[in-house]
Amino acid sequence: MQNLPSTNPGQAAANRRSAAPLQRHSAWSWACAALVGLAACGQPTVSDRIGEQARNSGMVDMARAAEFAWTQVRIYTPYSARHAVCKDLGELAPDCLQESPASVAEGEFLLVFINEGKGARYESHRRSNGHFLYRTGVLALQRHAAVLDVVPYRSARQGSAFYLKPRPPGPR
Repeated sequence: MQNLPSTNPGQAAANRRSAAPLQRHSAWSWACAALVGLAACGQPTVSDRIGEQARNSGMVDMARAAEFAWTQVRIYTPYSARHAVCKDLGELAPDCLQESPASVAEGEFLLVFINEGKGARYESHRRSNGHFLYRTGVLALQRHAAVLDVVPYRSARQGSAFYLKPRPPGPR
């Protein structure tokens, strides 16, 4: 049976009055959600800061890109699975199975910032903001040595891109 609007003028007015608070509440909720979304959109991500540094200065200082407490960053390649990431992190990130993504997407790297074993922060990094260049499956950098040089790259298939290559350790 189809619900049709009431033909009784008194009932129709009552229906409009009872629906009005819901409509106002709904509009207010949407407005608040939009403002929160706009505020979040205005905050650059760690990946955005890495890309900005790479494009503007030819190098990336991870300590400047990730302005929160951390002592080590571990960088995982695209397609890395949660179980492999958590196995590598071990006791450095005891909540890994609950907090890390299921896997790393094709166009991304996973950056895991560790704060002296007091927990981990998981950040996605888009390849469009730089491809990390290293020979092992996981790149681990201490905060004081987390500086990368930008290596431009151009190919017919990918167009212009750039790699982020860890600087060799300096003399001590």
